[in-house]
Amino acid sequence: CFLFSRFHLDHYWYVLVFIFRNVLVALVPILPGSVVQWSTLTAVMMASLCACLYIMPWRTFEANMLDIFFAACLIMLLIVGGPFVENAKAQQSGMFGVFLLCLICLGGLSIFGFAVYERFLRRGKPFQFFLCHHKAGAGNLARLLKMHLLENLRVHRKVFVDSDDLSDLNELFSYVRTEVDDLVVLCSREVLLRPWCVGEVTTAFLNDVNVVKVILSDFVPPDAAAIEAYGEMNSMFMLAQYGIGTKMIQDALRWFESNPLLRVPGVITNSSMEEFACRLTRRDFGSHPAIAGTVKAVAIPTSNNCTVILADQSNLEATCTACVVAKMLLAFLALDQGVTFVLQQASQMPLGVKHVVLVCTNGVLQKKNIIESLLSVSGLHIEPIVSETAFRFPTPEFCQELTEHVEMVALHSEQMNAQLFVALVQEIFKEIALQVDPQVSDDLLAVAVRRLASRLRTKSSNKTFSKTSAISRVGSELQMASVDTQDETSVENQDGPLPQYTEGSMREV
Repeated sequence: CFLFSRFHLDHYWYVLVFIFRNVLVALVPILPGSVVQWSTLTAVMMASLCACLYIMPWRTFEANMLDIFFAACLIMLLIVGGPFVENAKAQQSGMFGVFLLCLICLGGLSIFGFAVYERFLRRGKPFQFFLCHHKAGAGNLARLLKMHLLENLRVHRKVFVDSDDLSDLNELFSYVRTEVDDLVVLCSREVLLRPWCVGEVTTAFLNDVNVVKVILSDFVPPDAAAIEAYGEMNSMFMLAQYGIGTKMIQDALRWFESNPLLRVPGVITNSSMEEFACRLTRRDFGSHPAIAGTVKAVAIPTSNNCTVILADQSNLEATCTACVVAKMLLAFLALDQGVTFVLQQASQMPLGVKHVVLVCTNGVLQKKNIIESLLSVSGLHIEPIVSETAFRFPTPEFCQELTEHVEMVALHSEQMNAQLFVALVQEIFKEIALQVDPQVSDDLLAVAVRRLASRLRTKSSNKTFSKTSAISRVGSELQMASVDTQDETSVENQDGPLPQYTEGSMREV
């Protein structure tokens, strides 16, 4: 542990390079001849210096600088003091000096050639798009957009999302400056209040990087007074260490308004996001009012073995989570598992549903369409997944509030029963819910969705029916109570009012 803990997690293997270098240095004295020892030690230290400069393996910046400084000093000492070693032949020393001179010249030419290639000859930068976003407002949307961009035929290079491609936060602005063609800003309500997002926009402004604005419904562009107020925001002062001042930020925000924009589709589905990704790659920034408000008809699956995903359609991030999970489940579920479908707010539950996945976010259990959909599939297996870390799990107090809420909603619907729905919710959360967060790295997200697919495959019908025993019991009790009430009412209506027996009539009997 003491060996690996000194290096970055991504460069844990560098400990082998470190040990191998030390072994070579220790074996130098057994080599024959002082010139051979001198040249070997110089070559080993130069290789070590180049590796440290390129990889930067140490966990802290200061440790990397110390390693580079001492290696450079030792190489300088070897080069200057080597010719004065005793018993060194002048011819061998001269040959080694010429070799070092040629090596230095070759290194300089290589660096110059690489710079010319990067500046003039390379076709495009490593990242075609950089998705700038505020995690709380559009983190899941960024994941969904990246998935659809990578599937587009016009995208031949990578799409940058910090959770996948960023290992050192100090390098964030360097990516925007030199590695990106287009900076795509997902304009949620607070995106221009986050210092890192503002720094990315400012870096793009200073380095002539193309910027495309993706407008969300809650975004309000800053006016002149708001831009002037950025000079008083304490959160923006941390950008000074990266050479970004208040004047640069204000100029960048004024320039930001003049960049082309696209509006997020009014209804988030995989088909609408696929069309949106096509418009982004075509740079089709024309007037398309239909994409913001028109709801396309979504085909209802006709498979007899499909998985339906329920989410709060009024919550953008929850809807994006449902679309991401639906898209990834297609890769992990077998062909005999049917299709995966995200149920829209105005749609009816399709026939042939085998599994239901509930995306758990705050407020989802209070939505009328979610209540009706869950009650209509109460006999099926319902798998909860949590995509919001602050999700409020059902407690006795929460169940009491939920009962009162459903009773109020049920006044306008004859198909709702508060007690039955609360019993269903309690049964759903007896099983530990999976955490599926699209804002983690793509590897971790794939692991979570693979576990979800494994659960869906292994759920048997016997387990499903036993899981709903409490719901069936509540439903039976409610039905029996309703039948008893109806019987009493029918007796009263058939025979009329019951006779009133007096004390005299009882004596006669």
